[in-house]
Amino acid sequence: MLEILSHEVLLNQKKLELKRIISDIYKLTDSDSVESVKKLTLYLNQLLRVRPLTPPSSEIMIFLKHHKPSLYYATKYAISKSSHLTMLFDIQGDVQVALERLDEYFGDL
Repeated sequence: MLEILSHEVLLNQKKLELKRIISDIYKLTDSDSVESVKKLTLYLNQLLRVRPLTPPSSEIMIFLKHHKPSLYYATKYAISKSSHLTMLFDIQGDVQVALERLDEYFGDL
């Protein structure tokens, strides 16, 4: 019983962490400043480290590309070609579908 409770507590903590990271990404300004690029890089790294949940990485990247293009492209060109984040910037998709999925995802959190 204690193991189940601790797993639920951990899961709830991870959900709150994920919600905070996504909220922080939404709050970033659409700027190509070094500070904004560093913050986005930090948040994307944090997003990929959240376990055992699967973050909506594709939807976040599609959102950024369409709603914060200056920040998106500045970050894309600032990261190293060998960075693990490079693959995130290759994601393509429909922005409306991405926004709908993000709304659903937040509803589930």
